[in-house]
Formats: sequence, structure tokens, C-alpha cells
Amino acid sequence: MKLNKIHHVAIICSDYEKSKDFYVNLLGLKIINEYYRSERSSFKLDLAVGENTMIELFSFPDPPQRLTKPEAAGMRHLAFEVDNMNDTVSELKVHQIAVEPIRIDPLTGKKYTFFSDPDQLPIELYEKSTEKIKAIFHIDELEKWDLLLTNVKNLLIGIDNLNQEATIEVLANSKAVMYYIEDPTHHNDRLEELSKKGVYFTACNNALNSLKIEKERLYPFITIVPIGVKEIIEKERVGYAYLKP
Repeated sequence: MKLNKIHHVAIICSDYEKSKDFYVNLLGLKIINEYYRSERSSFKLDLAVGENTMIELFSFPDPPQRLTKPEAAGMRHLAFEVDNMNDTVSELKVHQIAVEPIRIDPLTGKKYTFFSDPDQLPIELYEKSTEKIKAIFHIDELEKWDLLLTNVKNLLIGIDNLNQEATIEVLANSKAVMYYIEDPTHHNDRLEELSKKGVYFTACNNALNSLKIEKERLYPFITIVPIGVKEIIEKERVGYAYLKP
């Protein structure tokens, strides 16, 4: 068996005109076809959701009321993906639609919330996943650390402003690994701050051995990789952008 995609979701409404207005004028779904089946006293409205999915909105005389609370077994809710959660919720509230507080999915870190259609069908909004930025910064000159850390900080600010996700690694080899030596008289706040924001600092083991630097002298958040150039090759192979100040 091979299932290609979800073709459509069917919804039975109690007030056809009210639900049609909700899905078309408020949610902005495009009408594909609209039929009236006189033998069943039933409307059928086909609505486009994106390019590949449909909602079929049906009306039938006196349909039984949906059991929503407590939740019954079976189909639970309808979910729509949105580009920007805050903007979408604000637009719903302008139309006096009650929306639950925005929550964060603990598994994906994405925003989501719920509201209801005119028949109290639960509808979920789920924020679109953006492509994750992956970058490896390479430094081999001790005097260029200030420039590199400024570049990393600016990249993080840009990512936050665009509500994107990122994996950032800073690889040091040659004499640049000396910057990772923990100085009891002068703590490196810039490194620690970026590390707490998720930046992954690595050091080439060959460079450490060449300069006779023991790993115990490094900041505890530094990870040692066997060969720096191999680390760069491996990261580029899986889609990391290579950046060097």
C-alpha cells in the first residue's frame, strides 16, 4: 500500500452560511467548487488549503451536535500551518475570535495554539518550520578572535530577528586555540556568553598537541576534535556554510 497525501478533510456544519463565512472570509480559504444537492438538502463546498489539500464543508439537516469537551475517541482536531503565529492570532482577535494562549511545543520548539470554528470544532495553528541555518566559523589566527566573535554575535541577532533556528560551530586550530586557555585572572565572558546561546566551540587536537596545551587548561565548554581540517570537511559535507574572518 502507498498513500500519497491527505486529499481532503470533511467537515459537517450546522449553519452553512455562518461556517462558509468563517472558512472563506475569515480564514481566507479559496473556493474551488460549491454544490447544492437538493435530494439531500445539502450543500457541499470545496475549499483549497495551500496547493495540495482540500476541506469539504457539508451541510445536512439537523446534524447531531459534536462532542468536544470532554474529548471523544476518533478524529481530534484540524491543524493549519502559519508563517507567523503572533500576526495570525492578532488577526483572529480583531474578528473577536477567542484564541487560547500561544504555547511552545516541547518536542520541536515551535509555537502553537487553538481556537474553534462556529460548531466548536477545535482548530490548531502551528508555526511553520524554517530551514535551519548551519555554519562553521574557522579561525587559525589569534589576533582575529575579536572579529570572529563579533561576526558570530551579529549572525545570532539576525537569526533571532527572523525567528530562525541555527547550529553554529567555531573551530579553532593553529595558534588560535590559545584563546581557549582558561585564565584564572581574566575570565572570557564573550566565549561563555555565546556558549550559553548554543554556539559550539571546538579545538583541533593536533594544534593543541603542537603547542603543548593540555585539555585541562581549556574552558570546560570547549570540545576537542581529532583533526581540524577533517572537521571542516565533514561539516561542509552535511550542509554547513564555511566562514572565515
